Amino acid sequence: MNLGEINKFKPFFDTFRSESDRACGVLSAVLLDSLLESLFKKIMLPSTPNDIFSYSGVLGTFSGKIDLAYYLGHISTDEYSELHLISKIRNDFAHAINHNLSFSTPPVSDRIRHLTGRCGAR
Repeated sequence: MNLGEINKFKPFFDTFRSESDRACGVLSAVLLDSLLESLFKKIMLPSTPNDIFSYSGVLGTFSGKIDLAYYLGHISTDEYSELHLISKIRNDFAHAINHNLSFSTPPVSDRIRHLTGRCGAR
């Protein structure tokens, strides 16, 4: 991704300053999920139906998209591991009853400690 492509996400990231940890955790994963979907749409046949990305479709989950991107060689082993950790963090926030959950409370803080930051280092 070049600087111009990164800059198009600036407004998205600017909104994070006013969001809760929960919203940031969920929205970050939504962005990455969307980027993986865009990758697949670029390489798939134009006639591929969009419903494969619906929740009940074969690529309806973030985890499924991560797995396919890895097994097709589009992401590295480090990116694969990092994206699955981010998916788990998203699930922590999205499914937790604890509304005080934050980036500094377990299990989220434990998962964050395991993020290496090596994504994109090819």
